[in-house]
Amino acid sequence: MAELAFIFYVSVYGLSNLIGHLFKIISFYLIYKAIIENAIRKPYANMFRKLRDNESRYRQIFETNQAVKLLIDPQDGSIVEANEAALRFYGYSKDEILVKKITDINMLPPEEVHRKMARAESENRLFFNFSHRLASGDMRDVEVYSGPVETPDKILLYSIIHDVTERKETEEKLKESENRWRSLAESSPDHILLFGT
Repeated sequence: MAELAFIFYVSVYGLSNLIGHLFKIISFYLIYKAIIENAIRKPYANMFRKLRDNESRYRQIFETNQAVKLLIDPQDGSIVEANEAALRFYGYSKDEILVKKITDINMLPPEEVHRKMARAESENRLFFNFSHRLASGDMRDVEVYSGPVETPDKILLYSIIHDVTERKETEEKLKESENRWRSLAESSPDHILLFGT
């Protein structure tokens, strides 16, 4: 636009010269503003937006997931965080579970629990089988997948807990049934022939 105004340039004090210079000043201002906005202010805004989005995504992965999840401090065994699924599974409120230690839930002796947490923290072993006590007093067999997570303050154990009580009970019943049939077959004087798949 400024170049068009300079086409009609007649004199230094002419109107087209003045308009051309005004358009040049406006264009320099707009270019400067665009550089400042996009190069200095927006990168920080974009960076903080991405941080908020990532935090929100990871918080949702932890909190709204149906798997039972706990964050545990391996130094003292305190439960630092528990998701909704953990609250439902164990039967505690958020406030109740956050004042507990894992040794209050895990049925192994405290020394053994601390040894296993040390192994999980050092990544020597990431899978465990335990018995956990619920708020109702019921015992549940669980598989725990646990590994270290670095936070700015300390290392925590991120544990995902699967209830395998029903599976273990079914496996025990199947073993009992198999043993019964085996002993029946072995003690029978007659031959037994099985058909089918």
